Formats: sequence, C-alpha cells, structure tokens
Amino acid sequence: MESNFMPTRVVDVGRAEEDTPRLVHTAELESTSGHMDIASRRYLALSHCWGSTMPQTATTTSCTMAERLQGISIAGLSRTFADFIGIARRMYVRYAWIDSLCIVQDSRADWEKEAAQMASVYSNAYCTIAASSSVDGNGGCHVDQDSKPYGPVTLSFDDKDTNGNPIIQRVRVFSTFGKAITSILQQDPLNSRGWTFQERELSHRVLHFSKDSIRWECRTLKASLQFPWEDTQAFNGSLRTFDAGQIEPRKPDQQLDDKQKEQELEAWFEAVLKYTGRALTQKADVLHAFSGIARTVQSRTGDRYLAGLWSSNLIKCLCWNSGWSPCAENGVFNPEKPEPIFHARQSGYLAPSWSWACITGKVRYESWIFGALDPMPTSKTKSYIPQILEATTVPEGLDEYGRNKRGFIRLVGKTKPAFSRGEGFARQDREGLYDVHEGKMREFGMVKYDVPSEIPPGELKGIICLCLLPRAERFSDSVGLALVPTGNTDEFRRVGLTHLVKLSWYDDGVKAKITIV
Repeated sequence: MESNFMPTRVVDVGRAEEDTPRLVHTAELESTSGHMDIASRRYLALSHCWGSTMPQTATTTSCTMAERLQGISIAGLSRTFADFIGIARRMYVRYAWIDSLCIVQDSRADWEKEAAQMASVYSNAYCTIAASSSVDGNGGCHVDQDSKPYGPVTLSFDDKDTNGNPIIQRVRVFSTFGKAITSILQQDPLNSRGWTFQERELSHRVLHFSKDSIRWECRTLKASLQFPWEDTQAFNGSLRTFDAGQIEPRKPDQQLDDKQKEQELEAWFEAVLKYTGRALTQKADVLHAFSGIARTVQSRTGDRYLAGLWSSNLIKCLCWNSGWSPCAENGVFNPEKPEPIFHARQSGYLAPSWSWACITGKVRYESWIFGALDPMPTSKTKSYIPQILEATTVPEGLDEYGRNKRGFIRLVGKTKPAFSRGEGFARQDREGLYDVHEGKMREFGMVKYDVPSEIPPGELKGIICLCLLPRAERFSDSVGLALVPTGNTDEFRRVGLTHLVKLSWYDDGVKAKITIV
C-alpha cells in the first residue's frame, strides 16, 4: 500500500446522517486541512454492477462537476450508493470512492487517466465494499432476508472433560435452504462482470454483501456473518487468484527461484481464464479492465507487458487456447443441437492477433499443455523453439496497459504449410490438420481455431504451422500457432493453436524469419 495515496476525487460523506455528501478534489484537502495522517486519508471503495438503471444524478459530467462539488443529494442516488455512504459513516470513514461520481463520465481523457490508476485506487482503499448480490443500483448493499440462514443460535449443554470435570460445551447452530451456502458468492452477479475482477483481486480487504450473508476476506482470513472467526467454506469455488502474495510488492533483496517464477506465471494464466470468462458491456475495455492487475504484476516482476502477455515468458504466453466449445456446461455434446458459440474477433483493433485480447470470450492456458512440456529440452528439441528477435505493442492512448493501435512479434522459427477441412463440430471444438504425403492426404495433428466461424464446414483452409514448444519426450509432439499470411512479405496473423504435431513433422520444414501482427 502507498501510505500517501488518495484517488484524484472522493466523496466526502460527512460525519453525521444529516450531512450532505459532496465531491472533493483530494489535492485540495492537503492544502486546506494541512498534513493528513494515514487515518485521515482513509477511504472506502465501492465495487458494484452498473446495470441499465444508473440515474444521471448518480454520475459526474463536465456540466455537473461544479454541482457535485457543492453537494450530492442522497435522494438522487441509487440504493446501492446510498447504502454505501451509510456504511462509510457507520465505519467512521469520511471518504468514499464511487466510479460514476469520481470519474468525469463524458471526458475520455479523464476516463483514461483514472482507469490507469485503478490498481492504486483499490489496493490502497481501507476496505472495498462489494454489492455482490445486486445486479444494478437498485439492489443495494444488504442481505436478502428470505435467503439468509436461520440463526445463528448458540446452544449450551453440560459435559465433562477428559478428567471427568464438569464443563459447559457451546455449539453454534444455523440452518439454510435452497442453494448451498458454499456456492452463493460464485453465483452473485458481481462475480460475472469484467471490471470487478481486478477490483476484488487488488483490494486488501473486501466486505461482500451477498444474497445470503455478509462475507469478509483479506489476505489472511476468510469469514462470514455466521462464522466471524473463520469460514473458508463460504468461499468455496470463488477464491481469489493472488491470495498467495503473487502481487504483493517484492522486497528489495528478494529473489525468486525458477519454481516461484513458474507459480507466478500459472497464477497469471488462472487470472486470464477467470477474467475472460466475465462479461464487459464495452468489449473495447478488455485490456483497460485488466490493466490494474497487469500494472501490479509488472511493478513486482519488472517484466515488459505486451497486450496481455509477458516478454520474459512470451513463447509460453502465446500458447493460449480459445475457450469456445459446442458442449453443454456438464460436458455433454449433442451434435444435433450444439451450444451457441459467442467467440468472435473484436470489432476494431484492440490488440495484435497473437494476444488473447483480440477476441471476445473465455480463453485458457490448458493444463494438458503446460503439465506435459519438456522440463529439460535437449539441444535438438531446443532448436524447434522460436527465437524472438523483437516484440512490441504501441498503446492507442495514455494507458500503456490499455488498448493498442499496433503491435508485432518478429521471430525465427520452424514453419511448414498445412490445411484443415472445415469439419464443423465433428470433433467438437477442434479440426484435423492435414498435408499431402506420397501423393495422399495425411492427418498429422489438430488445430483449434480462435474463432470457429472463420473455418466454415466443408471449407479447405490453408495455414502455416509455427512450432512453439516441444512436449515431454514420451509424447514427442509439440504445441504451435496456426498462421495465415496478411499479404505483406513474410507477415502473418494468428488464427489458432496447433497440438499433437510430432516434432519430426517439422524436420523438412523451413526455418524462417517472420513477423506476426
């Protein structure tokens, strides 16, 4: 935490219920109040779902800034905002941060500036209040009386200890119904929204107002209203990714060994999976809404960020797999009625084709790939791994962790032409890879396209296979990229991920210098 940090603007909630909240510029607080210690800098941050019912009176624009600085009518706020201000007062925390009020909504410049400091806003908040069960501002910060458990009730009874001495035993009892308490937080609306992922991950303390209970979490404790001393089961299926300290600032003399570096990379891959499975109202926010996580990881590792990937582990980071599937959630595939596929290319340029941010929908780093990579490649197998010559991205705006206007990777690697046949969902989420061997068509591997609509059933599609990483010797195969030419000399774009391709298949290929955009 940065002891002197405060957001650009906060809402001064006052000290009493009759006080009128007002927006304040924090730069002016120091000049008018003198030196502010840590306690007087405390503020709460709100994590909430905007929904479609946000009243204009609960936002700040260029035209309403002067009015907000004079005062904010509680009657004009959503129920969630009003509840949040009441919580701040009861916690004796004078300042509160609400995105729609503290960011100028009709100023792109202010939005970019404030979006770039989300990591600081949430990681320095005294506590983040999460309106977890509310789908919009009408839900408020409260527990549903019809969903909360009955109790708790403490029952006492006489007993004897191991030595036969009389003692009083106490048991805490409560009951519930409907959905198991362990799954509620995972199903709360807030956990389905893209922006709120980093808000929860970056916060040191979070108070969740769930449908059935109030839950507390910090780096060292998970608790609930029923079990305030500890309640890890209330978070089953919805644990934070970075609670093992992977995004805590590293000490000046702290060095990470190879195992720790691998664990941090795995945590990043898990975060990408969880985040991309969430919804964004504005698809173009895909990198901005994850930039707080990226910025925090970068400050710890010193690594170079490339549109969702990391320079020091670029080859592994390229092995993301588009998460679309025609199977139902239970894994059952009905060829007569496959599940709808929502993965698509982003409308407008946001990131290079080799970045997962260039598509909409969930992406994953498959355990069957990384769990089977060759841990000690020989000089021969190393020759199949590309040599990165240059990799860069150019941000479109002020935030270097946000949307890009261009980017490329230039490398030297093993390449070879192949084609697929557009088999529809015959193999569920992947296609066979083919070449011509001794005058006959031969299947030699598999490809999963990033966007299935780009390979219509029955269509032959020519691609260039680029070997990325060899798997363990017992498999003798590899993972690679499926590329198509852009029309410029030696320039390609990514369209999918190849696997189950024998390393030996590349032996008569070409070691080429190419650019992927």
